[in-house]
Amino acid sequence: MRWTSVGCRPAAMRGTFPAYAAGSHEFVAVESGSLRLTIGDEGFDLAAGDS
Repeated sequence: MRWTSVGCRPAAMRGTFPAYAAGSHEFVAVESGSLRLTIGDEGFDLAAGDS
């Protein structure tokens, strides 16, 4: 298992992240603030405590 933590400043755009290897799983948890996560053409609005 490998954990990666990515922080963002307010109103920042982190850009595109490359996909992980086939068969792997990605997990997103919002510690504070909010996050708009876009996968393909679909957007997801997450708030603190969401995962």
